[in-house]
Amino acid sequence: MESTWIAFFALLGVACTVAGPLLLSYLNAKQARQAKQEDWARQDAVAEKVAAAAKAAVEAAQRATDQASEAARLLVVENSLTAERVAVVSEKLDVIHTTLINGNTTRAQTQAAAPDEERS
Repeated sequence: MESTWIAFFALLGVACTVAGPLLLSYLNAKQARQAKQEDWARQDAVAEKVAAAAKAAVEAAQRATDQASEAARLLVVENSLTAERVAVVSEKLDVIHTTLINGNTTRAQTQAAAPDEERS
């Protein structure tokens, strides 16, 4: 009976010697799998943040483009209104200039002729 116990403990020792490293290998593999899954989850979260940031950047660029387009449109409208105003002012200045030059010339001619008439 004593040999049975010795054989039992010998087999138990062999089983522990074999099962120990197998159990450790299983636990290490399980930890590695869990770490990979956590890493993948982190990568997915980062990818979602990057996608959201890219979408926000595209939307901001579109808004900036729309604002620039509107500003350009308003500038064209303002430039055309300014050109019309300048044309009107230029016409008025031409009239004023013509009137002044003709008036001054007429006055000068009249004054030049007046002394001649007084001498006669």
